[in-house]
Amino acid sequence: MKKILITLSYISLLFACNSSSGSSPLVLNYTDFGPVAMSESLLGQSWPQWLPHGESRPKSYDIKVVVYKSNNLQKVKDKYPVSIENNTDYRYISYSITMSYLDKHIAEDIVSSTTEKLKDTKQKLLAHFTK
Repeated sequence: MKKILITLSYISLLFACNSSSGSSPLVLNYTDFGPVAMSESLLGQSWPQWLPHGESRPKSYDIKVVVYKSNNLQKVKDKYPVSIENNTDYRYISYSITMSYLDKHIAEDIVSSTTEKLKDTKQKLLAHFTK
């Protein structure tokens, strides 16, 4: 009986480890989703959410994209909060929507360098979420 309990505990631990590793969000850069003209419809504007508009001279902002599989978006937002004081801006995109976006634009293959960047992003997602 003791062996069975130990075996069941071990199996439960394995399942818990496997499910938690692939369910944690992955944080990527805004630029990992291609040029602004392509990604803006998915991610929103390319400047921080708290600014009414971008700079008159193009400027790069450190905007992160949080890809998540969890059903609890609020927990993801709590873990990665947007903060004016800390100058942290996150965009939250579900895994399924992200994969659809990447598959669509990879298939279009309009500019080879962009397609390669999107393929790299897709590989990062697959590696992270299929651990």
